[in-house]
Amino acid sequence: MKGRISFRLKDIVIMLLLLMEFRMLFLIPLGPLTKLNTYHNKMLEVAWVGVILICFMHFKVSDYKLRGAVGALLVMVTLSMVYAFIRYPGIEAKEVIVPFFSYLLLLLYFPLSDYLDTEEGMRRFIFTLQIICIVACAVMVLQAFIYNSRHKLFLSIYEIKQNGGIPSNKSNTLRDGHLRITYLTTGASIAMVLSLVNLIALRTKSLLDIGCIGVSGVYFLYVARTRMYLAIFALIAVYIYFFINTRKKNKRFAILFGAVMVVVIFFAADIPGMVSEFVEPLLTGTYKDDGSYYARIAALLFFGESIVTHPLMGLGVVKTGAESIYAEALRGPDKLAYFTDVGVFGGTAEFGLPFLIIFIYVLRKSFLKSSDAHVKNYAYSKALWWFIIFSSLTLSVFDPQRVIAYAIALSFFNTSLKDRDRASAGITENAVQRNKVLV
Repeated sequence: MKGRISFRLKDIVIMLLLLMEFRMLFLIPLGPLTKLNTYHNKMLEVAWVGVILICFMHFKVSDYKLRGAVGALLVMVTLSMVYAFIRYPGIEAKEVIVPFFSYLLLLLYFPLSDYLDTEEGMRRFIFTLQIICIVACAVMVLQAFIYNSRHKLFLSIYEIKQNGGIPSNKSNTLRDGHLRITYLTTGASIAMVLSLVNLIALRTKSLLDIGCIGVSGVYFLYVARTRMYLAIFALIAVYIYFFINTRKKNKRFAILFGAVMVVVIFFAADIPGMVSEFVEPLLTGTYKDDGSYYARIAALLFFGESIVTHPLMGLGVVKTGAESIYAEALRGPDKLAYFTDVGVFGGTAEFGLPFLIIFIYVLRKSFLKSSDAHVKNYAYSKALWWFIIFSSLTLSVFDPQRVIAYAIALSFFNTSLKDRDRASAGITENAVQRNKVLV
């Protein structure tokens, strides 16, 4: 990315929100506020989004092209909260209130859409996101290396402190004896996708883009310990190259490059191994011996039945532990089902069919009505659209942990939808000229 970045008050406000999402505040003693900035509790972020709304939302309703969908989602979540209290009498208030407040991060769509509406705002946001992502992921990689080799922790991570200061499988901070921290995956995913667009489609040749892809890639592989995200990013990279690349491509080279990329993805992400791990346990009946696998099978079966029996309101917005009196009603007879384990399927079980209808509506509108009048906006929007599609197969972007990614994606969609209106009105703000320069 070219040009000097000089920060203003709005940039600092956005930067603080991203610092919270990347859990960088664990480097600062927050006392009792620490529990309000965890993987499951987003109240500190929600409060800061309120500050952002006050700071620079201009409230011109027509500028928010997805306002109806966002409003419908907020109403749906609110009704689901009321429904949960009615359906589960005696349930602890925090088991409903905490996840409910996390969904209020959808309000970020409105001020962030305003912020991204100018090329300068877009540039500042991506620059800030990349810098924070690189630093946060590098710190996590360093912590994982030190713990895996010396069993020492220098970061004060809330979930580990709650477990007596020791990483464990129970707190999802340990896997196969190695430290596993997944808290950065949401923000790092958005940073990775935008960096891929810059590098492949816009040909920025920026060290910042390369650094963000490299450092976050190491984080996903070594610390988050997930191949699924890497497979998703590889698929998105191929899509960007073939469908939203702004440079003219030699047809033969493109075919050769695509074939090589498919082979690389196939083996680097260990697709054969992933398929084998999925199919073999079903054929042999050993899936019950694999806790993670069995939990997902149990979730699919239980939530499938829940969607049929509760199609209108779902099970309600509730985050409960295995010790809760309603654990079996919300997580199945084995208490192993999690909404977040089965992607958009889990969201439908949680909120009912209205969620699925709104979710599809947003994707349809964003895909069919976005404009390529402004190359950058279109490229970012399309890449994030496919990220939502791919990730929603197993990891929904609409859950308390990842809903901020959905709000950010909607804000990018909004820029492309506004470009369509501008193009229709004949005021594309020199977008045609910018296209000529890029192409």
